Amino acid sequence: MWWKAAIAVIFVVVLATSELQGQPFPCDRNMYMAVTPAVGQTTQLRTWTLNPVTGEPVFNPFVVELNVVVNALGYSVIDGHLYGLDPLNGNLYRISSTGSVTDLGVPNGLDMQYEYYAGELAPNGQNIILIGRTRDTKVDRVMYSIGLLGTTYNAGYVSIVCDWAPSIGDIAFNPVFGILVGFDNATRRLVDVSTGGNITGTLQGSNSQLNMGSLFYDEQGRLFGYGSTGGPETQLYQINTSNGQVSTAGSWVSGRFTDGCGCPYRLAFEKTVEPAATLPCTEVTYRYEILSTAGIPYSQAELKDTFPVGFEIVSVSGLSSLSVIESGAGSRILHIRKVQTLLDLNVIEVVVRVGALTGTYASQATLGPFPNALGNTLLSDDPGQPGVPQPTPLHIIGAVDLIADTLLFLCQGSLRNIEANPTASSYQWNTGETTGHITVSSPGVYTLTAIGPCGEYVDSIEIKSVLEPLWVDLGPDRAVLAGDETVLQGSTNATTDLLFEWSAQGDTVMSCSDCPHPLVAPSSTTIYALSVTDENGCTASDTLQIDLLPALRIYAPNAFSPNSDGINDVFYIQGKGGRSIDRLRIFDRWGNEVFDKTEGQLNDPNFSWNGYHRGKPASEGVYLYVASLTLSDGRQVVVSGDLNLFR
Repeated sequence: MWWKAAIAVIFVVVLATSELQGQPFPCDRNMYMAVTPAVGQTTQLRTWTLNPVTGEPVFNPFVVELNVVVNALGYSVIDGHLYGLDPLNGNLYRISSTGSVTDLGVPNGLDMQYEYYAGELAPNGQNIILIGRTRDTKVDRVMYSIGLLGTTYNAGYVSIVCDWAPSIGDIAFNPVFGILVGFDNATRRLVDVSTGGNITGTLQGSNSQLNMGSLFYDEQGRLFGYGSTGGPETQLYQINTSNGQVSTAGSWVSGRFTDGCGCPYRLAFEKTVEPAATLPCTEVTYRYEILSTAGIPYSQAELKDTFPVGFEIVSVSGLSSLSVIESGAGSRILHIRKVQTLLDLNVIEVVVRVGALTGTYASQATLGPFPNALGNTLLSDDPGQPGVPQPTPLHIIGAVDLIADTLLFLCQGSLRNIEANPTASSYQWNTGETTGHITVSSPGVYTLTAIGPCGEYVDSIEIKSVLEPLWVDLGPDRAVLAGDETVLQGSTNATTDLLFEWSAQGDTVMSCSDCPHPLVAPSSTTIYALSVTDENGCTASDTLQIDLLPALRIYAPNAFSPNSDGINDVFYIQGKGGRSIDRLRIFDRWGNEVFDKTEGQLNDPNFSWNGYHRGKPASEGVYLYVASLTLSDGRQVVVSGDLNLFR
């Protein structure tokens, strides 16, 4: 097994070297961009990220001067450093989070008749992929792969095969699907790039002037690019990978050349058990879910788990034929080698027979090793437990917990379900029923006898009728003036917290549908309905009709000053109760019409007079406005008044 020892030595060399050269970059939401402001200047390293709440880009003003020229940037999941290449001289650089740059020299076999602007590290961190472009015609001709493990860096290449003359600005690996994509600046579109050198494209370009120097994937598989539609690169774009369309996401620093990368790769490891509560000596199923958006499959991980004393593994399923079970059925120790971790969701299920003693038993599995940036050895997490990765608890119950509740209430005129733990072999209720759950319609004591592998269990529950039916009252129907708001309030006999559910039939605005007192603004006669539910599951409901009273409250200023100072520059009509302004006309004092506009709304500054007539400023003086409005009930009215124009 000499090759295992050799790989171990390589990893030690790489990690030891990285420790000497500075701290690694974390594998998080940060995106890294190498910016060369102008020809003849050295490269700056900048970072940006996406706001996790709004999704908007957040640009970090901090700048790291690298004092070298770097493009073809990529992130290594092995040592957490950035690697890049001088596009013209071919020097390979390793960059730490402290800004220190290590010159690794020109890789052996790298042909310097080409220039290298587009590049990316493979998702496993073992090699960097480069695209070689001819210096005279600027056409991509070769694709290089440079190995990064060890102390020497050797380059191998394949010729690019493409139906056109490509000029790729940057490339990036999709963490969800593992495919390599590039943005072709020759055809202004997103293309597929195989590591065998084939470049294909079926998507249409969205802008005939667009150039991209940088590509970034985030952990959700969303693609971003940095470029411009002419001149220096200054714009961040989001690229729809389904149709190739590009939308602007933000503006940032200017660069003659840019190149980007990030660490979008993630592994999530969860462990659950079903059922979470069981009788002694029964069987449960532990489910291990490995969600991989790591950009590449992994096949050498080991899954280990140790169950409590008295537990015994019955079966293991969901494994690849290449996986090896070192310990499984017949033992309480689970050990699987060569776990195949493919992209997307991987599921392994283990059936376990639990022990004979009641209590809560927690266990936690490990999975690994993976590259350091992905967590190396992962601890399983129970998604139902808060905080950092938590063990998965299992409750072995006795007779007292056979029925979860001891007392339930029966709502008037309704039925009540009684559920028992589902792991018994047989059930016998004092009603004669033999299922794990029953439905009752009357109060009383209900007793269950259940038989499990380790014995017989007896439990009971009391069902009581509620003393007073639940009710809710929204009060008498009422009316409001058109344009007004009102708060809905109901009274109830409930003494505990309620769940509220509001609905409406009519044209209305409602501030919330699950709160006690929503604010509403009906624009027509509306019926509001409220349904409440108490802790016993009892429900009550009521309705309220609000009629709309027509009202017109108009405010039209008697003066305005269209002098472009941002204050009272336009004349428009404000108010409540009007559905629309059918027509607004302005006349001078001699009766000449100077403004006429139709089909507008109240309170809309865009439906206004700006003090101009036939393209020229109107004279100061007194004018007359005449407005035809339609009220909320459909009636039409005309309002008018004097208007003073000052400059």
